[in-house]
Amino acid sequence: MTSAIIEEALNRLAAAYIDLLTMAVSYTGTEKEQARSFLEIDSGVASDCAEGTPRLHAAHDACQATGQLEGQAMALELLGNVAEEQENPTLATRRYRESLFIYLAVGSTRVSTVRDRLKHLSSPQ
Repeated sequence: MTSAIIEEALNRLAAAYIDLLTMAVSYTGTEKEQARSFLEIDSGVASDCAEGTPRLHAAHDACQATGQLEGQAMALELLGNVAEEQENPTLATRRYRESLFIYLAVGSTRVSTVRDRLKHLSSPQ
């Protein structure tokens, strides 16, 4: 996976996560700033897979801990993308299924995209 793809994916996840934090009125300005700092939006995010994957796991865990289901699903989907790029279809399938389960529960528009990824993985190459 190229660093540009990882950076774009992490930026999308970070933006979505910040949007979710902003919508949660119970969060203080300090907590929002900590999330921005944690995801390193201002410093350009990750430059390679070795750096990006742990950040996606951390973002997933942060979303899970705060009940941000769509952010959690997005992190799982992106981890599926990473696994697919690393030619690990078993892990990619598991991550996509986990994200699909959450997307279905929250009524996300990402359902069809993830289903397409799963279909692609299950078809003979």
